[in-house]
Amino acid sequence: MAEVIKPAESPTPRAKRFREYFYDFLVSAIAIVITLGTGLLIDNCKDKHKERDYMCSMINDLEVDMGNCDYAWRHKEEQVKNAALLVSALKDHKVPAQTNGIYKAARLIIPKTAFYIRDGTFQQLKSGGLQLIRQQAIVDSIYAYIGQLDGVQDLQAIEDVQTNDYCHIVAKVFRSADFSSMTDPATIDLVAPQGDPTLFSTNEADINELVIITSLLERNEHNEVVSLKALSEKAKNLIRQIKKEYNL
Repeated sequence: MAEVIKPAESPTPRAKRFREYFYDFLVSAIAIVITLGTGLLIDNCKDKHKERDYMCSMINDLEVDMGNCDYAWRHKEEQVKNAALLVSALKDHKVPAQTNGIYKAARLIIPKTAFYIRDGTFQQLKSGGLQLIRQQAIVDSIYAYIGQLDGVQDLQAIEDVQTNDYCHIVAKVFRSADFSSMTDPATIDLVAPQGDPTLFSTNEADINELVIITSLLERNEHNEVVSLKALSEKAKNLIRQIKKEYNL
């Protein structure tokens, strides 16, 4: 009987060698890094575009602020002059024979010109947009501008209270008929009264109160002028700095 020879069994597949595993791992790792890197690059580009948009928007806001600021401090300078004139005329608690000038000065002090910030961009930055700004010098200048603005708003809040006090004492001292006649009905401009109208009250206590309140108002408005000029200068410098840093 012939001997039957069995075919040799195929060797058991051996485990992948270490370098093959390492190669697969390396390929996967590179793919992940590339994916993450691409995502980060895209996000970084988006952030840069958003940062630039913020800066363009801020320049627009600051330019509007500068215009409003300059208008406000020029108007307040006139109020300071009229307040000084009124105080000077009544400082001895004696009413001058010619009252035309003090009537006009007292009336011109009342119209208030407040500075209102165009703060849309600043509010967005406070809500998280500030972290997008990579230039620390710009961030510092923004904080300096906001700090100066807070000072202006504090002075305006004081002016609101002082103006109310001023109107109260003016109503005691000046005659309403002559006060109302100082507004031109056609143009709503303020004009000097006819002749030299008498005062409603020449009481020394009332005149003294008028002089004190007007002096306080004059001083606060002088401080507003100084602060508004400083705010306008900070806005101008910030615009210049932004344009330089972002090539705008």
